[in-house]
Amino acid sequence: MLKIGQDPLNALTAASRSAEEARIVALLREHFLGTDVWTSEPEVTTLVRLAESRADALALRSAREVFKVSALMLIFGPDFATRQAWARDLLAARPPDAPVADDLYDAGVAHVRAGESS
Repeated sequence: MLKIGQDPLNALTAASRSAEEARIVALLREHFLGTDVWTSEPEVTTLVRLAESRADALALRSAREVFKVSALMLIFGPDFATRQAWARDLLAARPPDAPVADDLYDAGVAHVRAGESS
């Protein structure tokens, strides 16, 4: 039986996390480069790391969910979950540990679209 010690396992996890962050930043660049919300690659990378932490606190684990939280943070700010009424209400109404990334993303898109039509 092959046993992997903790240090190599941590290195694999760190490499995997770094690759995941790079993919999320690339997707954000693809969607937001040239818009008012795009700042710089280093700042967006920092934002993705913060989004990973926030997503983890919301029991969101997949890269897709972290991407959605990252996009919302890029558009509405890192504190969107407490500052935006639609996000606060949605989070308050969800059962504990219920996946919520899709609902938050859909609500954020609806909020942007409502602002565009005003």
